[in-house]
Amino acid sequence: MIEIKIDGKKIKVEEGSTVLSAAEKLGIYIPTLCFHSAVKPMKVCRVCSVEVTRGEKTSLLTACNFRVKEPLSVNTKSEDALERRREVIKGLLDDAPGAEVVAKMAEDAGVEFKLKEGGMRCIRCGLCVRVCDEIIGKKALTFEKDGKGTPYKTVNDDCIGCGTCAAVCPTGAIQVVMDGKTRKFPQGKKSFELVKCSECGGVITTKAHFDYIKEKSKIPEDVLGVCAECKRASYAEKVATGQPISL
Repeated sequence: MIEIKIDGKKIKVEEGSTVLSAAEKLGIYIPTLCFHSAVKPMKVCRVCSVEVTRGEKTSLLTACNFRVKEPLSVNTKSEDALERRREVIKGLLDDAPGAEVVAKMAEDAGVEFKLKEGGMRCIRCGLCVRVCDEIIGKKALTFEKDGKGTPYKTVNDDCIGCGTCAAVCPTGAIQVVMDGKTRKFPQGKKSFELVKCSECGGVITTKAHFDYIKEKSKIPEDVLGVCAECKRASYAEKVATGQPISL
């Protein structure tokens, strides 16, 4: 275990732990946008910049991916760290003037801004690309070769319409539209047939996603075809009446 200090508070962490995870354990807030615990950190947005002192050396580093290897001191609110954060936020707003979450960060940081209704929201953090690849196991989203544009506008045929990309998008740039029969992704010009619960008729997921899970998990279709709420209700009833529970 290695002892470090964050904003004057001491904590012992395992070697290789990130500064961000240590701060969370101490209840110290460090803003993030491109970070999600489900995927590998990529230090794309840099709003988590903090001041790190190791021995005689002090640097501005990103808390989401900087890993502890030695005793160190972190200042999340030094003037240099806050100024770097303001610069980053201003740059993000220049690129994505319609991103409300970034505008809120700007307001909190004292950055002057003008939110553009209907303006670009994508900050190109890559979370949608990473979660599709690392968690879902597909590579439906990729950045364009010229480094411009947005990943979700180049959706390929590997997309199964699971909607995970929209769920992790920090700015709400990826929109999902449901019309009762299909799930649509207007930006990627994709539309998917839905699978509904055999018990209550509620939407479970898209047929493409359903078939993908069925193939990977080998779970019987009659089990997959029941939504989580109906499963819980069934299990609760069996527990209450002493019936055996099985998949």
